[in-house]
This record gives sequence, structure tokens and C-alpha cells, in this order.
Amino acid sequence: MRPVASGSPDGGTPRTPDGWDGIRRIAEASVDDLDTIVDGLLPRVLAIPQYQKIPVDDLRSAVATNVSGTLVGLIERRLPTAEDLAVHEGLIEGRVHQRLPLEAILDAFRIGGLSVWDGLEQHAQREGVPADAVLAAAKLVWRRVDVLMTSAAVAYRQAELAMVHHDQQRQSDFLRDLLLGDPDSSELNLLAPAFGLSLDRPYVCFRARASEELSLRELRRMIAAGARDARSGLIGIIQGDLVGVLPEVPRLTTTTIAVGIGPPTRLSTVNSSFPLASRALDTALAFGMTGVFGLDDIALRAAVVAEDLVGSSLADRYLRPLPPEQGPDGGVLETTVREFLAQGMRVDQTARALFVHPNTLRKRLHRFEQRTGADLSRVEDIVGIWWALQRRELKSHGTGD
Repeated sequence: MRPVASGSPDGGTPRTPDGWDGIRRIAEASVDDLDTIVDGLLPRVLAIPQYQKIPVDDLRSAVATNVSGTLVGLIERRLPTAEDLAVHEGLIEGRVHQRLPLEAILDAFRIGGLSVWDGLEQHAQREGVPADAVLAAAKLVWRRVDVLMTSAAVAYRQAELAMVHHDQQRQSDFLRDLLLGDPDSSELNLLAPAFGLSLDRPYVCFRARASEELSLRELRRMIAAGARDARSGLIGIIQGDLVGVLPEVPRLTTTTIAVGIGPPTRLSTVNSSFPLASRALDTALAFGMTGVFGLDDIALRAAVVAEDLVGSSLADRYLRPLPPEQGPDGGVLETTVREFLAQGMRVDQTARALFVHPNTLRKRLHRFEQRTGADLSRVEDIVGIWWALQRRELKSHGTGD
């Protein structure tokens, strides 16, 4: 919101009109000698380290605008108008784009105000301008500086937010094109370094999904905390998911989320890796799994998710003969076979996990073979049974028919 500033300043109006006439004459003479004043002020502004990166012609023009504005304000005995502030805010926006910190800008205004006032005071003393006029001029100069500094702070913040939003949008567009599109080499060579990415190193792309318990902001914080060099990567939001490219696989400090990753690749081919990260995430979520997964870690489960007709056929073949409603034996046999496969088909280890005698386990496995016609020594049957059990697990997580 722009500070209100126009008209005569409150307080300090000299009772002797001739007194202000002296101030006006000094200000008018200073306008005529503007180049000399700017030449004297410029080195003082350049003494602020951050201003040394500003082109001298640019800085000279800005200093001249501010000094002449102060002198005209003295001549007309007023604070900055709305038009003055509009020009001023344009200068501030330019400084934001030049990455000049606000503190340096405010220092420059203080230096400029002090320089103008020092010159005015010296001339007023030589010409015998009444003290009340000098005091009124001092109040006007410093009130003007205060108005400009307040306006600068507001304009700086607005311009900074606009620039951040613009940068974020550019970053988001670039990341989307990188992962879902096919950026040409010239665009990649130009934009990748601008966002801190290297064209000469491989990156791991990832995809993760927020939930009711975990917001995107919290998810981003977790991923960034688990990446040793997150600042050398790029993270954003695509299709409602948190995505990005990182120099290495993120290490999670929590076991409450799932992250899908693609195989490491250079930026020019990362769009072929990202679909694999998406597939890995979808598979992990479908099975209620948590952790960091590449598709090669859960490839068979990914096939279970994708091939629903195959899974339905195998469930009919191996699990339909074991309906729990036909007695407790069906459920027991399914649990037994599931644990048997999980334990690598080792009888003694499975028996210990189920707290039964090995002979009891063997009898249950034999009954399963009788009920289903399966042969637990045949690889084809083992794979089919595992697939059918995985599909049933999907149903327990709300996926599948």
C-alpha cells in the first residue's frame, strides 16, 4: 500500500515568508548545479559494497532523480506526489531484479538525504536564512526521506514476492517439461544451469504423494532432509504429487511414506526414467508399502497391479478352492502357504513362524495341494500362487475388484 504523501508538511511552516523564499532560491540554484551535486554524492553511494555491482550510468540516473525530486519538493514545499512515488517504485523494482538487498537501498536513501541537507544548511547559513525556515526545510527533507524509505520497503517486498512467484513458475514449468516433456538441447543448456543443475552428472528422479496425515509441505521437508545435497537438485509439484530430480537417492528418516525413484540418468533422458518412478510409487501405494522403491525392487508387484485379468484368473485357480466360509481350514491353509512362500519355502523356519510342528506344516501344505490341485514343487504353480496371494493383498488395501 503506497504511503500517503502530498501537499505541505505538517508543522514547521515558517512565519516569515521571506525565510522560505531563501530556501527556495537555494533549492533552485542546486537544481541548476545538479550534475555537481550528483558527482559529489555518487562516490558515497558506491561506498556501499552492494552498489558496486550496479552500472554507474544507471546509478547516476537514479541518484539524479532522487536529488532533483528532493530539491523540487523544497521549491514547491511539498512531499512526494503519487506520480513521484510511482517513478520511485519503478526504481525499487529494478533494484530487486538486480538482487540488491533492501538494507543497502535504505542506506543509500539516508546518505542522499544527508548529502542534500548538508549542502542546503551550508548555503542557508551563508545567506542568513532565518532559523525557523531552516528548521522547516530540515523537517521537510527528512519527512521526504521517511516517505521514500517506507515506500521503498513496501515496493521492495511486493516486487520480491512477484519475482519469487515468477521464478517458481519458471522452475515449475522447466521441471514439468524435463520430466513429462522432451526439452530441446538449447533450452536444456540454458535453463538447467540457471536452476543449479549440471548437464554432466546423473540425477535420480522421484515421485511421492501427500496424504491426509502428511501435507505436501511436510513431505517436501522430509525428502529434502533425506537428500545430502538437495540444493543441487530441483523439487516441485506435478499433478498433485511431489516430484523432482536429486543427485542421489533420498534417505528417509521416517517409515510413514512411500517414494518411487527412477534409475539414475542425465537430464537429457530423465523423461524416460520418470515414468518408472511413477510406476514404482503407484505399486508401493497399492500394497501399502513405505520406503524408497525403484521399479526393479517391486517389479513383480508392479505386474500384479497392471495385469488385473491375470491376477483374477490365478486367484480363481489357486484361492477360490479355499473359501473361509467352508470352514476354518480354508483360511488356515491360505495363511500357511503365504507364510511358507515368505519364508523362502523352508519348512522348519515356516513352522517356527507359525508356532506349529514341522509335520503339522507338511500336512497343511499337502491339504492345500489336494484342495487346489497345485504342486508346490513346480515353479509355475509357486509363481501362480504368489501372484494370486499378492492380488488378494491388493484387495485388502482397497485396490482391485
